[in-house]
Amino acid sequence: MIEDLLAPLAPREPTDAEIARLLARADARRRRRRIRVATGAALATATATALFAALPGDDEVPLTAGSLLQTTAAVAADQPGPPAWTGFRYVQQVWRTEHGGATIERTEEQWTDSRWQGRRTSPEAKVVAGALPAAGPVPELPADVKREIDRRPKQLSDKARAAIRAQFAHVDRKYLLGARDLQTPRDMPNLYGDAALAKVPLSELPTEPKALATLLLAAHEDGRWTLNGGWNPIPSTIKYDVLRDVLTLLTIANATAQQRAALIGVLANYEGVTALESVQDRRGREGRGVDIPSGRGAVRVIFDADTSELLEWSEPGESHTFLKAGHVARVGERP
Repeated sequence: MIEDLLAPLAPREPTDAEIARLLARADARRRRRRIRVATGAALATATATALFAALPGDDEVPLTAGSLLQTTAAVAADQPGPPAWTGFRYVQQVWRTEHGGATIERTEEQWTDSRWQGRRTSPEAKVVAGALPAAGPVPELPADVKREIDRRPKQLSDKARAAIRAQFAHVDRKYLLGARDLQTPRDMPNLYGDAALAKVPLSELPTEPKALATLLLAAHEDGRWTLNGGWNPIPSTIKYDVLRDVLTLLTIANATAQQRAALIGVLANYEGVTALESVQDRRGREGRGVDIPSGRGAVRVIFDADTSELLEWSEPGESHTFLKAGHVARVGERP
């Protein structure tokens, strides 16, 4: 099934001249660092093929998505780090989301260990565009909908789903805008919640992109990592769900450099992915990235070319801009 959902790219072998132009442009723009390359003759080997896709003759034509992501994966694998799965992954991000007619922005810090334990804290959020509707009473679910949820929670009718959506559309200003300090297990069982990555064993994630993509897809199909052991994927959204998993693992998970490289490699297998050789995030920082069709509008992923850390990922109605990321020994420390 993975072959149907994630269509692989197949770049041809580049010529020596194409590789030379790529390396010259990358050096001039400081696009990457510490990638080990051999001399001109050796660059035409399979190692070069794995890192670079073919370049057109025009020097200003962007790289292919496969080449860009493979180069980014090589940078990720080359990053120094502590012993695998020790300490905490630290991330500071600005999260924007739309709720009704309002755009809400929240700045958040998160410390996460290899078991999704840790702390998530943020000051009060703010409305940066539009306005929240006036608060009102939470709508009660109809009795027949309640019975339906109890009887078959994984196969709800359109009526039941509409009633649930209406209930969740209620504006709870304290929840949406209030300051937060969430710790595990005091406030929640883990920092991911109860979805498909709740119990993912980081030590078992492979470092080969195709094997990793296959595993992530299988976990969505059988719910092996959910808290209750169940999952009900909608076939048309599995590709998008796996993409969200990859982005979560890349940004928040306490994964190794080799695992991060494999996760970036998974992105290269998405059908229709296009390269963004030079693009800016919401803070004006320049990076390189890709647009990935998702069925809900393109998901844009922007990497820091020097470190492979995500500067930002976004989709219509939601964005995550990462200000700091690194590894620390304990909760409360910052890199």
